[in-house]
This record gives sequence, structure tokens and C-alpha cells, in this order.
Amino acid sequence: VDNLFGISKSGTAQLKAGISDIEVSDTYFKFDSSQTNAKPLLSIISEGTLSAILDADKVYLPEESPVVDSAITLRRILLGQPFSLEKYKSLADKTALLDTAINSGNGDAILVVVLFITKTLKPSLVHRLLMDRADAMNVYIHYLSTRLMINEITDLLAMQGRSLDAAVINLNVIVKNTRDETRLLQKLIKCYKTQFINLPDCKETPFVQNYIKLLEWKAALGSIKFQEEVEPNSSVLDCLRYACKEHWKVSEGTLTSPSMIQRQHDVSSRQYQKIALESRVAACAWEDIDSLLLSK
Repeated sequence: VDNLFGISKSGTAQLKAGISDIEVSDTYFKFDSSQTNAKPLLSIISEGTLSAILDADKVYLPEESPVVDSAITLRRILLGQPFSLEKYKSLADKTALLDTAINSGNGDAILVVVLFITKTLKPSLVHRLLMDRADAMNVYIHYLSTRLMINEITDLLAMQGRSLDAAVINLNVIVKNTRDETRLLQKLIKCYKTQFINLPDCKETPFVQNYIKLLEWKAALGSIKFQEEVEPNSSVLDCLRYACKEHWKVSEGTLTSPSMIQRQHDVSSRQYQKIALESRVAACAWEDIDSLLLSK
């Protein structure tokens, strides 16, 4: 073949010879860094303009507020599942949650919500919510009573004008949770002076008065033998029985005499004579028995 693609063999040889004679400089393949040196951006535009451009590029997406559904939250509380009340921030949301708990009729759920609102709302708002919701109020008062928080109970009920309820609850908490009779006497005296003295028509007022007198009688007795024979929180009749046995000969005006117990606690004549006869028979005090029978 004398030619290839229109070029003769002799022409091809001349082309190869020409290419081999071309000289390529060593710097031809070197990277010219002088042409790529960029100027600082702030030397081209001001910092304020740059900030404006960057701010304009930002996409503002509104934050999604957490979904508040009191029914779902209450269901999780009742089922013992994990739950959070942090999303209930507004007064309206907290009120709705409390009403949902009340409608469920579950005391534990009501207490959970009440404790939450007491920690996150002002006392005045808490009182306002509870005053209109008797079920929630009763659950919270029971909770306070189990923790002996008498002052909180008194303040809460006093704001509602329920002085009688406050006094009775206070009395019950004191009697049930005070075993030492010396302390019990002190607490009852204080309770009477601060609450029951202004409630003469309350049926518990005479009870408190008589209880104080009984404890004072025990304190005046101060007998180790009495403490051994008569149990703590013993009744008036138990104390009368002991007095008839151990203090029968004491003069009637003495605090520890059986007749004094009868007068102070309005023990009927029939009850008194029955207990006195039983005690004197046990002691084989026949003369005393004769005098009791003759006076009957």
C-alpha cells in the first residue's frame, strides 16, 4: 500500500521525523500557581453584605409544637406505661388534663396530675382549680394527711371556708399518728385552742375536751403500775376500773379519785356502780360493796 488514509508512506516518514524534532520545555507541564491565587472574600465584599447573603440563604422552618392529647396521656398513666407531662405548659392544657383524670374516676391518676400542677403552677392557681373540683381536692387532702402535712391541709380548707373539715381532719391525723400520750396531750391542747374552741356546735368539740381531761388524769396519776396494767389509749371506763381498784379510798376532790372521773366524763350512775362493784368484789372489799348496794 503506497498511501494510508491519503498520506503516502514517504509523507508519513517525514511527519514522524518532524515530530521528533519538536522541543518541549520542562515548564510546559508545570502548574502555574500564580494564576490561581484567589483574593480573600472580605476584600471583595463587606462583612455585612456577606452576612446578609448567608441569612437570605437560610431556610426557616417553624418548630412543630408537641401534640398535647390528655386522653392519650391518661391512658398511658392508667396502663402504667412511660409518660411525660412536660408538654403540658399552658394553664388550659393542665386544666384539661386534670379534668380528664377526674372523669376517669381513678384516684392515682388524679393524684399524679394534681402533684404535677402543684409543682408547676402558683399556689393561688392551684387553689382555684381545686376549689371547683371536689374529687381532686379530696384526693389531694388524703395525700397530705398520709404525710402529716397538717398546716397545708388547714390552709387549703380554710381558703374554702371549711374550718370544720380542717379541724376534724387535723384531729384524726393527730390521734392516729401520735403514740406517746404526753405529746398527744400537747397536740390536742393546741388543736383545741386553735380550731375547736371556735366550733362550739361541733360534735367533736366535747370529745376533744374529754380526751384532754383523760390524758391529764393519766399524767397526774404517773403510776408505773397503771402503765403496766392499762394499755395506752385506754378508754374512760378502763381508767375508771383502775381507779376503783387502786384509788378507792382517795378523797372525792382528788383528781385521781373514781368520782372525779365519773363527773369529768359524764359516766352514768349505772355504769359507775357496775364497774365499782366489779372492782370491789375482785378486791374482796365487802364493806365497800355494802355501801354501794345501799346507795343504789
